[in-house]
Amino acid sequence: MSKSEKKERAEMTIREMGLQDAMNTRIGGWGCKGLSGGQKRGVSICIEILKHPKLLFLDEPTSGLDSAASYHVMSGIASLDQRDGSRRTIVVSIHQPNSEVFQLFSSLCLLSSGKTVYFGPAARANESFTLCRFPCPTLQNPSDHFLKTINKDFEKDYGAVEKERNHASFLTRSVVLTRRSFIKMFRDLGYYWLRLEIYVALCLGLGTLYFDLGFTNESIQARGSLLMFIASFLTFMAIGGFPSFVEDMKMKRKKEKRRKRDESSDEEVEHRHRRQRKSRKEKRRRRSHCYSDDSESDDTNRHHKRKSRRASTLPDSDGSGSDDSRLGRGKKRSEKKSRKRHYEDDE
Repeated sequence: MSKSEKKERAEMTIREMGLQDAMNTRIGGWGCKGLSGGQKRGVSICIEILKHPKLLFLDEPTSGLDSAASYHVMSGIASLDQRDGSRRTIVVSIHQPNSEVFQLFSSLCLLSSGKTVYFGPAARANESFTLCRFPCPTLQNPSDHFLKTINKDFEKDYGAVEKERNHASFLTRSVVLTRRSFIKMFRDLGYYWLRLEIYVALCLGLGTLYFDLGFTNESIQARGSLLMFIASFLTFMAIGGFPSFVEDMKMKRKKEKRRKRDESSDEEVEHRHRRQRKSRKEKRRRRSHCYSDDSESDDTNRHHKRKSRRASTLPDSDGSGSDDSRLGRGKKRSEKKSRKRHYEDDE
C-alpha cells in the first residue's frame, strides 16, 4: 500500500469516527491538555479499524459520549460489517444503549451473574421476554427493560460482620514498591535509557576535558570544580524523576477517594438496613399489641355474657329463682292452659 493510500484510509477512518475537528490536536496526557476521554476512545477504535480485521472486539466504545455521538460511532462500527464486500464479526460490550443504538445490533447476548440469560437475534428478544411473562411496557427502551429485569437486588441484608484488615509488613511493602519503581523506570525510555546515555556522554566529555591534570596547585582547584559540576548535574538530573512521583501521587489520591467512597457507601447501606430492621420490629410489636388488646376485649365480652346467662338461669341463695325468670315461666304456663281450654270448648 502506497503512502497516499495509507493517508487516505486514515483520513476516511477519522471522518467516520467524527474526529475531523480534532485531527490536528495532540492526544495529551497528564502534563498537557489534549483530547477528551470520548475522543481518546474514538482514536483507539480508529487504530483497530485501520487494520480491517475480520474479528473485532470493542469494550464499551460509547462510554464518555452523548447519545448523538454514541449513535454516530456505533453506526460507523456497524457499517464495517459488510465493507469491501467481506463480512466481519464485531463483538461489542455496551451498557444501557438507547433505542436507536439497540436497533443496530443483529444479535444479542444478555448476561447476569456470569450466566447467559438470552442469546439470539436482537429483534426477537422482546418476544422471548414476553413469553417468560416479562413484557416490555409501551414507550420504553427495550434495553433498559431487559437490564432491569435480569438485574438482581443488590441490596442485601448484611449482618454486623467485623471487617478483617490484612496489611503487609513494612519490609514487604518496601521491597514490592522498590521493585515496582525499578520496573517502571526500566520500561520508560525517556526516564531510564535516555538519562543513561546522557550520563555516559557526560563522563566522556568531562574525562576528556579534565584528562591528565597533574599534581600542581592549579590541579587542586580544577578537581574541586569538577566535583562541584558533577554534584550539581546529578542534582538537576534527579528532578527529572518527579513526573513519575506525581503520577504515583495522583494514583494514590484516586485510590484513597475510592476507598473512602466505598466505606461511606457501606456505612450508609448498613445504616439503612439497621433502620429497616428497627422499623420492622416496631411494626411487629405494634401488631402483636393490637392482637393482644383484641383478644383481651373478646375474653371480657365472653365472660360478661356467661355471667349474665348464669344469673338468669341459676337459683338465688334462698333456693328460689330470680323474679324475672319465674314470671316468664308463669306466663308460658298460663298461655298453654288457655289454649287447651279453647280447644276443649271447640270440641
